[in-house]
Amino acid sequence: MTLPPKLEKLIDNWPAKVIAFATALFLYAYYQISSLDTRTLTVPLEIRGITSMEPVGHVNRYVRISLRGDSADINHLSRDDFKAYIDVSREDTSGTVRSRVYIDLSEQATAMNVLSVDVTPAEVTLELEKRIARYVPVEPVLVGEVPYGYEVTSVTCEPPQVRIYGAEKLINSVETLATDGVFLDYRTTGFSEKKSPYSPNSGISWDSTDSVNVTVAITPQMTEKTFSNVPLAILNTRSDLEYEIQTTRRGEIVLNGSVLSLERYSSSPVGLFIDGSSLTKDGTYTVPVVAGVSQQFGVSLFSPKEVVVLVREKEPEPVVEAESSGDTAEGAD
Repeated sequence: MTLPPKLEKLIDNWPAKVIAFATALFLYAYYQISSLDTRTLTVPLEIRGITSMEPVGHVNRYVRISLRGDSADINHLSRDDFKAYIDVSREDTSGTVRSRVYIDLSEQATAMNVLSVDVTPAEVTLELEKRIARYVPVEPVLVGEVPYGYEVTSVTCEPPQVRIYGAEKLINSVETLATDGVFLDYRTTGFSEKKSPYSPNSGISWDSTDSVNVTVAITPQMTEKTFSNVPLAILNTRSDLEYEIQTTRRGEIVLNGSVLSLERYSSSPVGLFIDGSSLTKDGTYTVPVVAGVSQQFGVSLFSPKEVVVLVREKEPEPVVEAESSGDTAEGAD
């Protein structure tokens, strides 16, 4: 059978032609590949699908992404154009598992001329544990000190507990959850602040809307001060009677009040007093003593509680009669 001239010409010396075509194809591919650029990015590794199981222990939190393509395209991309993640939503038993690393591309990366996107490592080994939730008390963290003369008398949180989530062993080991710092410097009165829970352990989580109202009560610091050698005074006396305290004439008073007030308070306004209104005639009386102090203080104790007072009528003063004018004149003669 005679072949058409064109076909006969085409297959003439066909081995050489096949080799030449393959060589040309190889050179073209080599040129295209050699004109491409490569770039490596390090991106965070996200763990998705955490529902019934929780990763524990060391987990590789970063992966490397290798890009190959036109240099103008791949150099225009950043780590924000790639999301690396593993999905544990289908895991339901505790133990060691190997999970494949997936890559999500942004719209910009999808539209670029990127020939290949490779991730290292392609799989991640991690330990899973049952995920639980539990309420724990919240403990405010106080920072600094109130000024001298004041003190913190109480600190409360509302609500007093927060629900935390995480791996079973970790959550069961948590006794309390701290708050962000509550600063006390320069505070002289009570106050309330909204604070978020805080934990240095990244394996512990809570609802992002959870916050506690921390109420701090601040009051003046109280103390006592002793005043000694305080004189006793008799009040409401009569002008025709004499009063003499037979026992001690000085005593002692212990006051209670704020530190700042007592430091400014001198002994002059402090007194011990006896009411002489009932001492109306001669005699010896045992009468109570009362302490007189400013109303801003309280009296913890004082002494003496009573004294003996001697009362007697005053002796009349001698009357000196003036000489008459006649006797004076006679004497002069």
